[in-house]
Amino acid sequence: PDKPIYINTVPPASIINPVRVITNWKMASGTACDKVKPWGLTCGPDNCIYLTDVENHCVRITAPDGCLNRVFGGKGNGKGQFIMPVDIALDDSCNIYVADRVNGTVQKFSYKGRFKLRFRSSDGENELKQPN
Repeated sequence: PDKPIYINTVPPASIINPVRVITNWKMASGTACDKVKPWGLTCGPDNCIYLTDVENHCVRITAPDGCLNRVFGGKGNGKGQFIMPVDIALDDSCNIYVADRVNGTVQKFSYKGRFKLRFRSSDGENELKQPN
């Protein structure tokens, strides 16, 4: 982007250093990013950019210079899969949480993108309908 991207890096209730500013970031050329549609975005303690890609149903983790570090996920409704990953967050242990709007789930992954667990309603009412 031509303008800075502002990313909220702490919970909304916090008032200490609520926003980190990233400037001049873009996906590096040659990373097969012609059809990337970023939606959710956060910055990790490693200064990498963690984003959900709703076009390719995955999570992309890029270095601050835009070089792709890793990708995980894929289209589907199984463990570690997404249909429309719309938001992403990291906890203090660098676990990654991804909200999937169509599947109605929030999934937890290790820092390296290894599936850990999935939150979803067990009563069939889909309490997590369209999580963001």
